Amino acid sequence: MHTIKPIITADGSSSLFVPELNEHYHSTNGALQESRHIFIDHGMHYFHKNNPEIDTIHIFEMGFGTGLNALLAWEFSQKENLKIHYTTIEKYPVENRVIHELNFGKILTTANAKETFETLHTAPWNQEYRIDNFTLKKIEGDMLNYNPPKPIDVVFFDAFAPDLMPQLWSVDVFSKLFNCMNFNSVLTTYSAKGDVRRNLITAGFTVKKLAGPPGKRHMLHATCSTL
Repeated sequence: MHTIKPIITADGSSSLFVPELNEHYHSTNGALQESRHIFIDHGMHYFHKNNPEIDTIHIFEMGFGTGLNALLAWEFSQKENLKIHYTTIEKYPVENRVIHELNFGKILTTANAKETFETLHTAPWNQEYRIDNFTLKKIEGDMLNYNPPKPIDVVFFDAFAPDLMPQLWSVDVFSKLFNCMNFNSVLTTYSAKGDVRRNLITAGFTVKKLAGPPGKRHMLHATCSTL
Protein backbone atom coordinates (compact mmCIF):
# COMPACT_ATOMS: atom_id res chain seq x y z
CA MET A 1 0.00 0.00 0.00
CA HIS A 2 1.38 3.38 -1.02
CA THR A 3 1.47 6.44 1.24
CA ILE A 4 -1.29 8.92 0.33
CA LYS A 5 -1.12 12.56 1.40
CA PRO A 6 -4.00 15.07 1.11
CA ILE A 7 -3.06 18.39 -0.52
CA ILE A 8 -4.86 21.60 -1.52
CA THR A 9 -4.75 22.54 -5.21
CA ALA A 10 -4.67 26.04 -6.72
CA ASP A 11 -8.46 26.45 -6.92
CA GLY A 12 -8.86 25.62 -3.22
CA SER A 13 -10.08 22.06 -3.73
CA SER A 14 -8.42 18.98 -2.31
CA SER A 15 -6.48 16.24 -4.03
CA LEU A 16 -4.17 13.40 -3.04
CA PHE A 17 -0.47 12.88 -3.64
CA VAL A 18 1.36 9.53 -3.78
CA PRO A 19 5.05 10.22 -3.01
CA GLU A 20 6.29 6.77 -4.07
CA LEU A 21 4.84 7.29 -7.54
CA ASN A 22 5.32 11.08 -7.62
CA GLU A 23 1.71 11.17 -8.81
CA HIS A 24 -1.23 13.42 -7.97
CA TYR A 25 -4.84 12.28 -8.26
CA HIS A 26 -5.74 15.61 -9.93
CA SER A 27 -4.07 18.63 -11.46
CA THR A 28 -2.34 20.77 -8.86
CA ASN A 29 -3.71 23.76 -10.81
CA GLY A 30 -7.16 22.87 -9.52
CA ALA A 31 -8.81 19.51 -8.92
CA LEU A 32 -12.38 20.80 -9.07
CA GLN A 33 -11.96 22.84 -12.24
CA GLU A 34 -10.08 19.99 -13.93
CA SER A 35 -12.81 17.43 -13.24
CA ARG A 36 -15.59 19.81 -14.29
CA HIS A 37 -13.84 20.76 -17.52
CA ILE A 38 -12.86 17.25 -18.65
CA PHE A 39 -15.56 14.96 -17.32
CA ILE A 40 -18.65 17.11 -16.80
CA ASP A 41 -18.41 19.79 -19.51
CA HIS A 42 -16.92 17.60 -22.25
CA GLY A 43 -18.45 14.33 -21.05
CA MET A 44 -21.87 14.54 -19.39
CA HIS A 45 -22.89 17.97 -20.68
CA TYR A 46 -21.70 17.11 -24.21
CA PHE A 47 -23.71 13.88 -24.26
CA HIS A 48 -26.82 15.47 -22.75
CA LYS A 49 -26.71 18.41 -25.18
CA ASN A 50 -26.45 16.06 -28.17
CA ASN A 51 -29.02 13.57 -26.86
CA PRO A 52 -31.63 15.74 -25.10
CA GLU A 53 -34.34 13.09 -25.47
CA ILE A 54 -32.47 10.69 -23.16
CA ASP A 55 -33.47 11.17 -19.50
CA THR A 56 -31.27 8.42 -18.04
CA ILE A 57 -27.52 8.54 -18.63
CA HIS A 58 -25.33 5.48 -18.02
CA ILE A 59 -21.84 6.45 -16.92
CA PHE A 60 -18.79 4.26 -16.43
CA GLU A 61 -15.79 5.63 -14.57
CA MET A 62 -12.34 4.08 -14.69
CA GLY A 63 -10.89 4.99 -11.30
CA PHE A 64 -13.25 6.03 -8.47
CA GLY A 65 -10.35 7.54 -6.51
CA THR A 66 -11.49 10.45 -4.35
CA GLY A 67 -15.09 10.30 -5.59
CA LEU A 68 -14.91 13.83 -7.03
CA ASN A 69 -16.12 12.84 -10.51
CA ALA A 70 -19.03 10.91 -9.03
CA LEU A 71 -19.97 13.87 -6.83
CA LEU A 72 -19.93 16.24 -9.81
CA ALA A 73 -22.02 13.79 -11.84
CA TRP A 74 -24.55 13.69 -8.99
CA GLU A 75 -24.54 17.52 -8.90
CA PHE A 76 -25.19 17.65 -12.67
CA SER A 77 -28.06 15.18 -12.30
CA GLN A 78 -29.69 17.41 -9.69
CA LYS A 79 -29.37 20.57 -11.78
CA GLU A 80 -30.62 18.95 -15.00
CA ASN A 81 -33.20 16.63 -13.39
CA LEU A 82 -31.60 13.57 -14.99
CA LYS A 83 -31.47 9.97 -13.87
CA ILE A 84 -27.92 8.67 -13.67
CA HIS A 85 -26.69 5.09 -13.47
CA TYR A 86 -23.07 5.42 -12.39
CA THR A 87 -20.73 2.42 -12.34
CA THR A 88 -17.15 2.88 -11.26
CA ILE A 89 -14.23 0.52 -10.71
CA GLU A 90 -11.36 1.00 -8.28
CA LYS A 91 -8.59 -1.48 -7.51
CA TYR A 92 -7.22 0.42 -4.52
CA PRO A 93 -10.01 2.22 -2.58
CA VAL A 94 -8.84 5.24 -0.60
CA GLU A 95 -9.06 4.75 3.16
CA ASN A 96 -11.85 6.55 5.02
CA ARG A 97 -9.41 8.44 7.25
CA VAL A 98 -8.00 10.09 4.10
CA ILE A 99 -11.41 10.73 2.54
CA HIS A 100 -12.45 12.66 5.67
CA GLU A 101 -9.69 15.20 4.95
CA LEU A 102 -11.02 16.07 1.48
CA ASN A 103 -13.11 19.23 1.14
CA PHE A 104 -15.17 18.60 -2.03
CA GLY A 105 -18.48 18.30 -0.22
CA LYS A 106 -17.83 21.52 1.66
CA ILE A 107 -16.91 23.76 -1.27
CA LEU A 108 -19.76 22.80 -3.61
CA THR A 109 -22.79 25.06 -3.20
CA THR A 110 -25.36 22.44 -4.25
CA ALA A 111 -27.69 21.48 -1.40
CA ASN A 112 -26.70 18.26 0.39
CA ALA A 113 -23.32 18.08 -1.38
CA LYS A 114 -21.45 17.35 1.86
CA GLU A 115 -23.84 14.57 2.88
CA THR A 116 -23.80 13.11 -0.63
CA PHE A 117 -20.01 13.05 -0.76
CA GLU A 118 -19.96 11.09 2.49
CA THR A 119 -22.64 8.72 1.20
CA LEU A 120 -20.70 8.04 -2.00
CA HIS A 121 -17.90 6.67 0.14
CA THR A 122 -19.95 4.84 2.76
CA ALA A 123 -22.18 3.16 0.15
CA PRO A 124 -21.44 -0.58 -0.02
CA TRP A 125 -19.12 -1.91 -2.68
CA ASN A 126 -20.23 -4.27 -5.45
CA GLN A 127 -23.94 -3.49 -5.20
CA GLU A 128 -26.26 -0.74 -6.37
CA TYR A 129 -27.04 2.12 -4.01
CA ARG A 130 -29.53 4.89 -4.79
CA ILE A 131 -29.02 8.55 -3.88
CA ASP A 132 -31.94 10.66 -5.10
CA ASN A 133 -32.11 10.07 -8.88
CA PHE A 134 -28.50 8.87 -8.90
CA THR A 135 -27.80 5.12 -8.77
CA LEU A 136 -24.24 4.23 -7.79
CA LYS A 137 -22.42 0.93 -8.16
CA LYS A 138 -18.81 0.83 -6.97
CA ILE A 139 -16.78 -2.17 -8.09
CA GLU A 140 -13.70 -3.08 -6.10
CA GLY A 141 -11.59 -4.81 -8.70
CA ASP A 142 -9.14 -4.71 -11.60
CA MET A 143 -10.27 -3.26 -14.94
CA LEU A 144 -8.13 -5.84 -16.73
CA ASN A 145 -10.35 -8.63 -15.37
CA TYR A 146 -13.69 -6.80 -15.51
CA ASN A 147 -16.39 -6.60 -18.16
CA PRO A 148 -18.23 -3.26 -17.96
CA PRO A 149 -22.04 -3.20 -18.03
CA LYS A 150 -23.97 -2.44 -21.20
CA PRO A 151 -25.02 0.09 -22.31
CA ILE A 152 -22.61 2.95 -21.59
CA ASP A 153 -23.29 6.54 -22.67
CA VAL A 154 -20.36 8.35 -21.06
CA VAL A 155 -16.95 7.10 -19.93
CA PHE A 156 -14.83 9.05 -17.47
CA PHE A 157 -11.36 7.57 -18.05
CA ASP A 158 -9.43 8.73 -15.01
CA ALA A 159 -6.79 6.07 -14.38
CA PHE A 160 -3.29 6.85 -13.15
CA ALA A 161 -1.01 8.24 -15.85
CA PRO A 162 -0.11 6.07 -18.87
CA ASP A 163 3.57 6.08 -17.91
CA LEU A 164 2.67 4.49 -14.56
CA MET A 165 -0.15 2.16 -15.64
CA PRO A 166 0.29 1.55 -19.40
CA GLN A 167 -1.79 -1.65 -19.26
CA LEU A 168 -4.91 0.39 -18.44
CA TRP A 169 -4.48 2.61 -21.51
CA SER A 170 -4.18 -0.25 -23.98
CA VAL A 171 -6.11 -1.09 -27.14
CA ASP A 172 -7.58 -4.09 -25.28
CA VAL A 173 -9.09 -1.94 -22.53
CA PHE A 174 -10.37 0.72 -24.91
CA SER A 175 -11.86 -1.97 -27.18
CA LYS A 176 -13.61 -3.51 -24.19
CA LEU A 177 -15.21 -0.15 -23.45
CA PHE A 178 -16.03 0.63 -27.08
CA ASN A 179 -17.93 -2.65 -27.40
CA CYS A 180 -20.14 -1.69 -24.44
CA MET A 181 -20.96 1.83 -25.60
CA ASN A 182 -24.06 3.24 -27.25
CA PHE A 183 -24.07 5.02 -30.60
CA ASN A 184 -23.13 8.70 -30.08
CA SER A 185 -21.59 7.95 -26.68
CA VAL A 186 -18.42 9.70 -25.48
CA LEU A 187 -15.21 8.96 -23.58
CA THR A 188 -13.17 11.77 -22.06
CA THR A 189 -9.77 11.71 -20.40
CA TYR A 190 -7.15 14.12 -19.14
CA SER A 191 -4.37 12.41 -21.08
CA ALA A 192 -3.45 13.71 -24.54
CA LYS A 193 -0.49 11.40 -25.14
CA GLY A 194 0.06 10.20 -28.69
CA ASP A 195 0.00 6.54 -27.68
CA VAL A 196 -3.34 6.99 -25.89
CA ARG A 197 -4.84 8.76 -28.91
CA ARG A 198 -3.63 6.04 -31.29
CA ASN A 199 -4.92 3.25 -29.04
CA LEU A 200 -8.36 4.88 -28.87
CA ILE A 201 -8.48 5.19 -32.66
CA THR A 202 -7.41 1.56 -33.10
CA ALA A 203 -10.22 0.53 -30.72
CA GLY A 204 -12.75 2.25 -33.00
CA PHE A 205 -13.21 5.71 -31.50
CA THR A 206 -13.25 9.02 -33.34
CA VAL A 207 -10.80 11.14 -31.37
CA LYS A 208 -10.30 14.88 -31.03
CA LYS A 209 -7.78 16.89 -29.06
CA LEU A 210 -9.49 19.64 -27.10
CA ALA A 211 -8.14 22.47 -24.97
CA GLY A 212 -7.43 21.21 -21.48
CA PRO A 213 -8.28 22.83 -18.16
CA PRO A 214 -6.09 25.61 -16.72
CA GLY A 215 -2.50 24.46 -16.57
CA LYS A 216 -2.97 21.67 -19.12
CA ARG A 217 -2.67 22.28 -22.85
CA HIS A 218 -4.82 19.43 -24.19
CA MET A 219 -7.21 16.59 -23.31
CA LEU A 220 -8.77 13.83 -25.42
CA HIS A 221 -12.43 13.57 -26.43
CA ALA A 222 -13.41 10.25 -28.06
CA THR A 223 -16.79 9.46 -29.55
CA CYS A 224 -18.38 6.16 -30.54
CA SER A 225 -19.97 7.08 -33.86
CA THR A 226 -20.29 3.66 -35.49
CA LEU A 227 -22.81 0.90 -34.82
